[in-house]
Amino acid sequence: MSIFNKAKDSELLSKAKKMAGKLKDKPLDLIGDETLAEMIMAAVSKQEDVNKVLNEKGSNYRISDIEIEMGIPPKLIFGIRRKSENKEEDSSKMPLLKD
Repeated sequence: MSIFNKAKDSELLSKAKKMAGKLKDKPLDLIGDETLAEMIMAAVSKQEDVNKVLNEKGSNYRISDIEIEMGIPPKLIFGIRRKSENKEEDSSKMPLLKD
């Protein structure tokens, strides 16, 4: 590889790093506080509704965690845990389900 190619590669890498830094916080800039609050309220409402249906069907599983990923597009991620058979057990110690 020639010195010219190394310099060109270094320049491209520098530009890519600079662009990545600018884009890193963009998703947070694209969504307003009001919209984010509405997303959170909708996610919690969905969690409550689904958990109610799961309870009515006798399921031992519940949506226990909600994550919001601020990408393009934004994502809601629900964590599912098995409901404790023993009411005295701490549900926060239950393992997450894996695929």
